[in-house]
Amino acid sequence: MILSRIAASLRRQDWTAVAVEFCLVIAGVVIGLQITAWYEDRQRAEQERVLLGALAEEVRSNKEEIDAMLAFADYKLSAIEELARRIDGEQTTDDTLVSLFADLTWSRGANFSDGALTGTIASGALALISDGDLRRTLAG
Repeated sequence: MILSRIAASLRRQDWTAVAVEFCLVIAGVVIGLQITAWYEDRQRAEQERVLLGALAEEVRSNKEEIDAMLAFADYKLSAIEELARRIDGEQTTDDTLVSLFADLTWSRGANFSDGALTGTIASGALALISDGDLRRTLAG
């Protein structure tokens, strides 16, 4: 449609109309490119938001694991203190000592999560994070 009008203006040698229509075509292309860039920026920001949410959840989960490990360490420390009191002369039974020793020998393994971070690094999605300091910290 626009091209046919430009062709007709060229045949009539109506240079003003050709220039105006040419500018309209260029403006349309530029606007289209700007809309595409805006949409891509929005998509990238959304991907970054989702990625940061997954990483934040992983950090929260690992913090809960650390808190549980600290609570377990406190429990074991209190068992050691109780055992020391019993050894130092408090009245105790063999069953109590066996129970305290059992508490000391029981262990708890760490269960840290690193799937989101490992996946982010492996997939190259780390580049989605706009904060350079955070990106460098996560890359290790």
